[in-house]
Formats: sequence, C-alpha cells, structure tokens
Amino acid sequence: MNQDWNHFAGDLLRHSRDQAGLTQRDLAAQAGVSASEVARIESYRVQPSIPVLGRLLDAIGLGVTLTSEYVDNRSTAKGTAEFIEQALAANNEHRAFLTWLVLLDDLNAVTSVRLVELIQDPPTTTGNSGYDALIAGLVEYVCLTKGVAPPAWVDDPWRTTEGWCISGISALAEIERKESPPPFSKRGVYLVEQSLSRA
Repeated sequence: MNQDWNHFAGDLLRHSRDQAGLTQRDLAAQAGVSASEVARIESYRVQPSIPVLGRLLDAIGLGVTLTSEYVDNRSTAKGTAEFIEQALAANNEHRAFLTWLVLLDDLNAVTSVRLVELIQDPPTTTGNSGYDALIAGLVEYVCLTKGVAPPAWVDDPWRTTEGWCISGISALAEIERKESPPPFSKRGVYLVEQSLSRA
C-alpha cells in the first residue's frame, strides 16, 4: 500500500470505532483484545496484523456493512476485482483493501467445491497492477493450501507488479520479501504468511 500501514490501520480503526459510538475499552472487550492494544493501534505505535485488524473491524460491525454492500459478487474473484476497481476510481484505497480482505476471509472459509465456484470466472483488471497480482496470488495460495488446482487465469502474464510490500513500511520490506509465499512473491507482491489467516 502507498500509505504507512500503521497510519492506515490506526485511522481506519479510530474512525470506524467513533462512528459506531464505542470506547476503546468497549471495542477491546467485543473483539477479545486488550484496550491497550486498541490504543497502541490508534496512536500508530504498533503494526496490527491483518487478522487483528479484521477482528476489530468485525467487532465494530464493519463486516456487516461490507457484506450488505457486496451482495452477489463480493465473494468471487471476478466480483472482488470489480469492486476494487470502483474503489480505486473513487480514490478510496481503504475500501479497496477491505474488499480484498473480504475475499481473503471468504476463500479461506469455504469448502474446496465452493472455492472452485468462486474463482472460476477470470477477473478483469482493477486498473492497478498491485491489486491484480494480489488477487491472483491469493487465489493460487488458497488453492494450493486446499489441494485444488488453481484456475489458468492466475498465470496471465499481466497479473504481476513490481515489488509491492503490503505493509508499506520500509523497515519490514526485507522480511516481507524473504517470507512472502511463492504465489505472491512470483507476482511481485510481498507479505508475511501470517497475515493470510484471520485468528
């Protein structure tokens, strides 16, 4: 992402929590984390993992908002690409990334049979090479973990980018490059594998 991950996560969490009318303590209790962890995230002092941020946003009810907005296509690779394209066209990278998180959750949660249904239609470009590579990498990664053959479209040569470290934090770039699973790294996307499972 272009922005520092700590600021992105902290601003998103604070704004969403304020909109929901929750205190840091209320949110922490609902999400099963400490109030001090919420405070550290909102003050940019800690880098939350995708699973922790997702759990906090779920506790706020942001997940409900997203799912009602993306009724039919939100769980498919093709639909995700369309929603990301719309979000990026509106200069809303937060929404684009949250849309990818929905796909991450949904693909991890379904059976192998349902997975094939969700990924069979090739997505068109999002207009952003990073997100195109991120979607293809995720689909291939989940297929490999579930013992399903990835669809042929994931190997389209245009589904690559040049060195996108997801956290956006230069101090973590080397770690992300070393630890990024092959379905992502071969496409120029770098992230740590732990960020792909929501606890």
